[in-house]
Amino acid sequence: MPVCKERPATLPPLDAIGLKPVDRGPGFPATTSRNRAIRLIQEQEDGLTADQKIAMIIYFVEDNDLASTYVLLTDPEVRKGWILMTLMKRQT
Repeated sequence: MPVCKERPATLPPLDAIGLKPVDRGPGFPATTSRNRAIRLIQEQEDGLTADQKIAMIIYFVEDNDLASTYVLLTDPEVRKGWILMTLMKRQT
């Protein structure tokens, strides 16, 4: 029997069916919020440089809570401000 390695597009979010993703760290498969955050940071037109986006992707891999927060930010100005503050905080 073949093993599914990608999430089917028709599968509802895990929390909608009573399951919760488990964050096992960078050596294990990414959580749903981490996947979304990595995809969104590349797609959003926030005026960020490629280096800023790469730094945020690295932070998302290291910190799932950071990825989850990013996914929830819908206001473009708030999202960009939060990213810039996160980058400053982590680089000091």
